[in-house]
Amino acid sequence: MIKKNTSALTTQKLIHTYQKLNPEEKLVMQILCVPCRNITDDQLTSIVKALKWKNSQGKPLLDILKKGLLARLKKSGLITMSRRELRCSPAIKEIPVRELVLNGKYAQVKEASEKIFSNNYFWGFRSDAFSEFCELRHAFYSGNDKEVLSMIGAARSPWTAHHYDQAQELIKLCLHPVDPDWTEWVPRVILYQALGTVLNIGIINLQHDPTALDLAHKHFPAMAQSS
Repeated sequence: MIKKNTSALTTQKLIHTYQKLNPEEKLVMQILCVPCRNITDDQLTSIVKALKWKNSQGKPLLDILKKGLLARLKKSGLITMSRRELRCSPAIKEIPVRELVLNGKYAQVKEASEKIFSNNYFWGFRSDAFSEFCELRHAFYSGNDKEVLSMIGAARSPWTAHHYDQAQELIKLCLHPVDPDWTEWVPRVILYQALGTVLNIGIINLQHDPTALDLAHKHFPAMAQSS
């Protein structure tokens, strides 16, 4: 199901707070949220330094970062510090990454990050399930449709919607929270699998999901008619 629970107001508040950030603050949030695992402020600084990005006035992002930018983000409630690691709220962590993808900069951040950290250390190693999610997440944001379909078991029948347990994480990446600009970016075959899983779960559990059904009507009318 596309979640609508008691934390919805908190999530919307965090989204609103993120949207009000200035461009430099948004960039730092986007860089921070690319890795699956949490990273320290020193590690974040290393990535920003490797990217060598500048703002619209030509000022290095690294200089701006060193002048209290993280403190402002912590004060806003968007990130917290735990065991020396920076943590973005899971409720909105994918939103900054989506913007990075839409702006065509995801690959740059990943490349800069991997020059500093080993893959296992940087992308996640807590458990097999977590590592699989990290691989799925990267393949998805990199636009590697074939890899995504393979990982959720849909490589042989990509246009047949099934109830794939593996697709639960894909649903989060595609649809939590729902954003029209983002669903337009998501490759049609991947969106088909995510929506198909949501609607199939609804049929099995006898639960109606109007948001998913509206999206299906817009993008896949035949799917909507059979749900």
